[in-house]
Amino acid sequence: MPLYAVALASALAHRYRLERELGVGGMATVYLAEDLKHHRQVAIKVLKPNLAAVLGAERFLREIQLTAGLQHPHILPLFDSGQAGDMLYYVMPYVDGESLRDKLARDGALPIGEAVQLLREVADALAKAHQSGIVHRDIKPGNILVSDGHAVVMDFGIAHAASGAAVAGATDATLTGLGMSLGTPAYMAPEQAAADPRVDARADIYAFGVVAYEVLSGQPPFTAGSAQQLIAAQMTTSPEPIARVRPAVPTALAALVMRCLAKQPADRPQSMAEVIAAMDGLSRDDAGRRPRRRLGAGILALAGLVAVLLLVWRLLPTGRTADGAAAWPTVAPPHIAVLPFESLGGDSANAYLADGIATDLTAALARIPGLAVVPRSSAFALRGRTARDAAKLLGVSGIVEGTIGRANGRLRVTVALDDPAHEAVLWSASYDQDESSIFSLHDSIATGIASALDVTLSPAIAKRLATPGTRSVAAHDLVLRSTYIAERAHNEAAVRQAIALANQAIGVDSTYAAAWIALATAWYRMADGYVAPHEALPHMLPAARRAAELDPQSAESYGLIGAFLSSYQHQWADARREFRISLSRDSTNGQANIGYAWQLWGFGHRDSALAYVARAVRFSPLSPDALMPAVQISLGVGRLDDAEAYCRRLRELDAGSRCHAEILLARGEYRDAVHEMRALAHASPTNTRDRMVLARALALVGDTAAAKHELDTLVAYARTHYVDEYRMAAAFLALGERSEALDWLERGLDSDAVWMCDLDVDPRFRSLHGDPRFESLVQRLGLRPGASASRSGA
Repeated sequence: MPLYAVALASALAHRYRLERELGVGGMATVYLAEDLKHHRQVAIKVLKPNLAAVLGAERFLREIQLTAGLQHPHILPLFDSGQAGDMLYYVMPYVDGESLRDKLARDGALPIGEAVQLLREVADALAKAHQSGIVHRDIKPGNILVSDGHAVVMDFGIAHAASGAAVAGATDATLTGLGMSLGTPAYMAPEQAAADPRVDARADIYAFGVVAYEVLSGQPPFTAGSAQQLIAAQMTTSPEPIARVRPAVPTALAALVMRCLAKQPADRPQSMAEVIAAMDGLSRDDAGRRPRRRLGAGILALAGLVAVLLLVWRLLPTGRTADGAAAWPTVAPPHIAVLPFESLGGDSANAYLADGIATDLTAALARIPGLAVVPRSSAFALRGRTARDAAKLLGVSGIVEGTIGRANGRLRVTVALDDPAHEAVLWSASYDQDESSIFSLHDSIATGIASALDVTLSPAIAKRLATPGTRSVAAHDLVLRSTYIAERAHNEAAVRQAIALANQAIGVDSTYAAAWIALATAWYRMADGYVAPHEALPHMLPAARRAAELDPQSAESYGLIGAFLSSYQHQWADARREFRISLSRDSTNGQANIGYAWQLWGFGHRDSALAYVARAVRFSPLSPDALMPAVQISLGVGRLDDAEAYCRRLRELDAGSRCHAEILLARGEYRDAVHEMRALAHASPTNTRDRMVLARALALVGDTAAAKHELDTLVAYARTHYVDEYRMAAAFLALGERSEALDWLERGLDSDAVWMCDLDVDPRFRSLHGDPRFESLVQRLGLRPGASASRSGA
């Protein structure tokens, strides 16, 4: 039993004996206990410490005691509440039963008469609460128990206490930032989704309408692939009239349901009493049968709690990850992924901001001990996929999704943590705030998710999350723009735009480490693609080093430094040191894992290289930046089956045609490789690397004339533009032109071509082994034991 549970058991020992933990939700932990005075089993719900701190003991106990006065046969009773040390708790009965959610999942749409009866009882419970000034804020089938054919509404307590806290000054954003979702996206009224502080009982009426629609039709009025899409639908989309979905629904009842679903609160029934009056006005023929006389409070009080327990049970991610390991919470740490956020309304002008917020959130969550976060490169490879698909492909328990809208200097952000396997939203929040508060937004979201996953933040981590890398919103915005453009750049002009934006960010705040990383990364994309690496190196290496100076905890900057030193300057020992520093900061860093693998392979350490490749792919299972090197290194060591497995993943991401052609070449299936590369070259005629692979494939298939034509075109292009000398050498060697191949390798050494570090082990150049010129190149690169690279600082 955790220490806090031991402390709770000790503090409550005079009244309750804790038996076991029943479950953990986003707001609280639930324990099964024995009520020693009354000799009955109860459930004790204990608020998470940080949520308890925000609510405050006095306010929480005062507000929740109001719900204790809700004596009604269709409301789950509250037995007790209190404070034990710094823990806040309340006590409910523990019984068996079935939630309306389970009933709908099993039976689908209910008979109209039964539906009317249950809805009438829910309406009666809400009317009682509203008369007492209590708004539920989370009405949904999972919070409605069906016992002996009757409805009981549960879980008024925390939502009402939180709303009381909001009135006292803690905003919804503050509360949800601590892991408390004041509503469920599929049932959330538009004003509630917009975080309107004036939310009142009419939000419950809207949620009641959603439940009624689902009970009568067997489906909710809005369906979407993600929580943020559901919220957007609640705010902007009109549902299909229920009379069309189920024509048998009586006209008056259908009209009432659609009125409850009005977007504007003023257009809905203004009270549950009005809803009840309308329902009681249904004729016997319309309703099928009148609502039956309600059961006594004593029986339903005992039946009610199971709904709480069923809800908590559904909020527990279970099952197994893709590799067969038990998933959270049975094995720590919780494993989650942050998918790219969506720009509301498809606004492309804000697409960079949507990506940037998701990127910043990934980085923030990755800093939290106790969380395993899928690297951004893998999560972003699933852009456009549903949360369920993403969770399955990534083998994670939780998926974070969000939407971003911006207008008149304000940001509107919704974010949710989903458990797709169980179709549960573990936590969600909506924010509407000034753009200048974007840094606190990152902190609030990360803290809320950590709390929902029951991960405690140390003071040092909390301080780090709350301390942005810059105080300049302008510098931050420029970095997001630079990163967004660099990642999508397909020409030199776009990369140079990314470089210019990164330089502007540095001009605004020269102490912002992320701006220097953006500059180094943009130059990295320029090197070997549009300019010779030795032209880019004076820009990218100092930028990465400056980032490391500004943020010594940045794994990314050390990974970049290691890659630059290894791939371009061939300073092997220095590169290894940087890779190790990077991995000590973040063992999942793809740049360091793959960079180290390249270096190990270059020195002939096959098994170690494969181990780091596997490590990189394990951490980033869908990242092209990990999978493409994995294919190359696997091919280089003769592991064709592994190469094909990695390439299949790339092809699923529509990024694997070139790797498939390389595998075909390795297998000797030259004609198929030519066909594949011709299609690629035709689709992207300016991609010189594809044309080099095509030339090599043509040479291997024996089409010498076509191969020479491709190479002549590339040589002419190289007079005015940079081309990859290493791949050019491979193509000339396939054509049998050894001297020309060696000339291109010499040029590659002079220009710091990136692939030169593989020269001694690359099977494409095996026929050159023993040639004096080749052996000299290998020695100058320092790739043999006892040799050192012939360049300053090596």
